[in-house]
Amino acid sequence: MPDYFDLLGRSWSLFKKNPILLLPLLIGFLLGLGFIVFAAVQFLIIFTAAVFTYSGREILTKLISIWPIFLAIAIADLFVLLLIMSYVRAMQIGAYRDVTLNKKITAEKILSYGAQHFRKYFAINLIKVLLYLPALAIVAIFLIKIFASLYGFVIFGNVPIVALAIPFLVAVLYIIALYFSLYFLDPIFSQKKLGPRETMKSSMGYTRNNLGHVLLAWLVMLLVSLAVSFVFFILALPVAALSSTPSYLPARALFEVIQWVISALLGVVLDLFLFSCYFKK
Repeated sequence: MPDYFDLLGRSWSLFKKNPILLLPLLIGFLLGLGFIVFAAVQFLIIFTAAVFTYSGREILTKLISIWPIFLAIAIADLFVLLLIMSYVRAMQIGAYRDVTLNKKITAEKILSYGAQHFRKYFAINLIKVLLYLPALAIVAIFLIKIFASLYGFVIFGNVPIVALAIPFLVAVLYIIALYFSLYFLDPIFSQKKLGPRETMKSSMGYTRNNLGHVLLAWLVMLLVSLAVSFVFFILALPVAALSSTPSYLPARALFEVIQWVISALLGVVLDLFLFSCYFKK
């Protein structure tokens, strides 16, 4: 059994020695920013067309009537977002593997990993979406039913909440089991030259054979994340005290930026920890 806190310290050291690991984050930030602008332009085009074509309440009525178009655009945008996430993650996974195994990593190699592994990782992400989607739909239906009943609305017919409780619990257990089954998917993906389905099966087998190791690695990562979140909570209190002053908004904006940057850096360290847990076991 590895010493998890030694691995955590090693991960921090590896990150300090390899700041180039921030390159995928920078690329992901720029691509994400471009995606947000692209999505905003889509909305503005449709809204502007409606404003110049209709007037008054007709605008809202028309926008509601073309909900299938909005749905199609939303699905297409989610598809593009998944493409971006897959490309960035493919770069990260190759880089984390090399750094964890003490191999030299360069910007060129990181970019090449994105190009080499992007399509396979995108296929894995699509399969994950399909695996999670039915269970998430059941959970959403149950929660919507609960909130609707609290406010006196009837939704999904007269199906009693109790009848949805068992499918809800089964769906939650399924989501938890699937989450842990794929917990070490990224390190396995980086090491084994398997297809998407075979990689996922290998990850599930790894969790089945090393459940204690998986849970302990998850627990360490959870504790670190909670500790950092608690520190942010404490640091946010002085900022909140400025809420009635003109300096609140600048202070809040600065705090949010600092929090985002530190969270991103922590994510890299924890990813390295996950890879270390796999390769150093």
